[in-house]
Amino acid sequence: MNCGSLEIEILNTFWNFASENEDVDISIQDVVDVLSQKGTERAYTTIKTVMDRLVAKSILVRYKVGKKFFYKTTMDKREMALD
Repeated sequence: MNCGSLEIEILNTFWNFASENEDVDISIQDVVDVLSQKGTERAYTTIKTVMDRLVAKSILVRYKVGKKFFYKTTMDKREMALD
């Protein structure tokens, strides 16, 4: 699977969250906050666009809880490496 560098950073953020708690609900803001802590300053809208592209590639799924959208990965790091 072809992924750009920002896509990989976002996916690594998801995998890190999942390693701590597999059932965690991850929002766009969660990803923005983690990336900015690591020194990757990106606009919320940029992260949202990239995450929506990952949904289109079937790497992430998006679901709604109440009025807020959350995301989960459909494959783990090992599965992505096989593609």
